[in-house]
Amino acid sequence: MHAWLPSTAAATAAPTEAQPISLSDRALSHLKKLREEVGGSALLLRVGVRQGGCSGMSYQMDYVKPDEIKEDDYIADYDAGSFKLVSQHCTRSMRPMSC
Repeated sequence: MHAWLPSTAAATAAPTEAQPISLSDRALSHLKKLREEVGGSALLLRVGVRQGGCSGMSYQMDYVKPDEIKEDDYIADYDAGSFKLVSQHCTRSMRPMSC
């Protein structure tokens, strides 16, 4: 398992090579609320890219249990570790983005 550098900065920091997705405080709050609705704070948000959509690629997001993490997944910590994002292809397929 690979890990992105833990974020000690505010959630609104600009995306970096180490963390290709930055989350605004509002987006992070909404994602935490959705996580609680689907299964609780132990879940991680898995993001990915797959073939499809107008540009040939489409994004996908889903919450997963910690035991679903794969050895080659990348994990990013947000909000002092209270929210984790996981992706297998994030650094290869996604451009840095802000949410």
